[in-house]
Amino acid sequence: AGFSMNGSTRWDADVDTVWTLSDTVAGGVALNREGTRFKVPLGLAWLLVGGLSVAGSINLESGSILENYNAGFAGPVGFDPDLKETKDLFRGTSYTLAMLWNPFSRLSLGASWTPAYDLGVDRTVKAEGVTSRYASSWDMKLPEEYMAGFQFRFAKRWQIGADAQYQPFSKFSGNDEWAANSEDEYTLGVGLERLRGKKRHGGSGNLPLRLGANYHVWAYRVGGQPVEEYTFSVGTGFAFTGDMGQLDLSFSYGIIGDLDRNGVRSKVYRLGVSITGLEAWW
Repeated sequence: AGFSMNGSTRWDADVDTVWTLSDTVAGGVALNREGTRFKVPLGLAWLLVGGLSVAGSINLESGSILENYNAGFAGPVGFDPDLKETKDLFRGTSYTLAMLWNPFSRLSLGASWTPAYDLGVDRTVKAEGVTSRYASSWDMKLPEEYMAGFQFRFAKRWQIGADAQYQPFSKFSGNDEWAANSEDEYTLGVGLERLRGKKRHGGSGNLPLRLGANYHVWAYRVGGQPVEEYTFSVGTGFAFTGDMGQLDLSFSYGIIGDLDRNGVRSKVYRLGVSITGLEAWW
């Protein structure tokens, strides 16, 4: 069992704006967005023969996203400001099949496949100025997702790895506006890890050390062009008693978008925390 976020974003923006009505009116637009779409995978894994394992999970898809649009005018203009709140609730189920192969002790190869699935959306819109409230529901068709990776231990406590992810969002359907800006998503990552040591009184030298780099093309276009993200990370972790799991920590720095191509560029700092617990194999 687990918890995985497909996307979690919050942003606030203020944009100076000029409207041409009966007269030219100056003001500003405030935009706010918060929320997340996530899944709860419930799965089983089975060690078949030798170093070959297979796994499958049912993923309970859920989440919500809230967006606010607030247009304010400088000075009296004879009508109320434009306020709009949009809330989307997501619901659905997907499943994932995976395999892990260890042809020998120093090498691991893995892959997973999530078939295309429907995700239900319940939308509620509240607007003021011209006061109204309405609701709608529809299904989005999310494309299949492929993931693969390898890990190779080249020294006693050192190993390298790489992984890739691909999801053809050009096949997305269910919302024409979103589909018009959808882009095939893919991710490439590489990493270097020093495994944790088990020397008595080894201090910080016993802790694992992880260094990584990641290239990600987002699933939608901004400014009519794909969005590229470059991320660099460093991390460590702490094992639970009896090797029944571990707590992992990471810090990463990322650059998202390009001013010339997308009209926006962001620098992002992330603190990541993940827990793996209660692992048992028979």
